[in-house]
Amino acid sequence: MRIIKLLPLIFLALVANMGTIYIVNFSNGLPTEMVPFWDNFLSIEWLICIFASLVICVVNRRYLFSRKLIVPTILILIFCTPAPIAIWFKCQEHLVEISNSK
Repeated sequence: MRIIKLLPLIFLALVANMGTIYIVNFSNGLPTEMVPFWDNFLSIEWLICIFASLVICVVNRRYLFSRKLIVPTILILIFCTPAPIAIWFKCQEHLVEISNSK
């Protein structure tokens, strides 16, 4: 029953990451003068995501940071930040560079 308290965080992380993937892929085909607008949009999206996840954690802190749920909560909170998606894009960019050099 306590795992249900993690569902809003999971949903928030999923929406933020899927939105980021969509916007980055969309903005790759745009002219360079339109890209800063979408970069600002991504910053606002991540600020909203981080703020909402902090509010959810403060409201449900007794359940989310109990002994049974501390590790899943920390992992989900990491995915509520742009760090994993940025690492994924950098690794993908590095793989493209390697394949182009051969």
